[in-house]
Amino acid sequence: LGLSAVLPGGEVLETGSRCHKNVVGLDLTRLFVGSEGTLGIVDTAVLKLLPLPEGSASLLVCFDSADASLGAAEAVLRARLLPTALEFMDAATLNALAEHFGTVPWPQSVGGALLIRLDGFESAVAAELARLEALMVEHAPLSLEIGQGEAEEALWDVRRAINPASYRVAPDKLSNDVTVPRGKVGALVAGVHDLAARHGLQIMVFGHLGDGNLHVNIMHTAADEAEHSRALVAKDEVLRLALSLGGTLSGEHGVGLAKQPYLDEQLSALERRLMRDVKAVFDPRGIMNPGKAY
Repeated sequence: LGLSAVLPGGEVLETGSRCHKNVVGLDLTRLFVGSEGTLGIVDTAVLKLLPLPEGSASLLVCFDSADASLGAAEAVLRARLLPTALEFMDAATLNALAEHFGTVPWPQSVGGALLIRLDGFESAVAAELARLEALMVEHAPLSLEIGQGEAEEALWDVRRAINPASYRVAPDKLSNDVTVPRGKVGALVAGVHDLAARHGLQIMVFGHLGDGNLHVNIMHTAADEAEHSRALVAKDEVLRLALSLGGTLSGEHGVGLAKQPYLDEQLSALERRLMRDVKAVFDPRGIMNPGKAY
């Protein structure tokens, strides 16, 4: 709702307020959010909190293909169910998790999975859970696990283990967090799987399907120069694929230096000029996180 930030000259900027609505002047709070330290240093943030839900439940549903998983996810949204979380994991991700855990509730033939969380009043969660389970069964899953309480946390332990599990595939990775319109997620996943096959690389695709924000981890051995070169080419193709689908270079992680060379392909010359002009107002000597962003 607001923040306090120290500007390059030492002035302290206070933006926003504790009010839930405020449209007076330019939204300097949102300008700072995501600025990656290029405008000033945020030292305080005023947050709006939500009450903990009375109840929750999660489902881990595995299918024989990525397409089947995405089709089931589309059915969830068409049914007007609005889960708190809707996560996708492809076969490469699930195989890495299987190696990490040793014993998993899905068969080796798995091609994709959804991890779905519902929350709200206990009675509402029970009703939505029954509806969601029936909907998933209609899509012929290979396995379906329902968790509540401690059992629910066990399902989310699967999602939380993806990062450590990835290093069982290869010692190095190039991580991308591209976002596309939800209707284009299938094209993104298929495109990434295609380029993985062409380059002979293991690429894990997983993430926040409900937002169209997927993490694409290009696993490789950086010490192998040829493989590292193929990984860099694959990263370039992943980013350009996302942009070609009307997507973005980053949904969460930001730009930094790694994606800076691609900014011209997403942001117009006018947008970048205005961003540089705004930065110059806050940081005329260019001392805040120099060389980053725009």
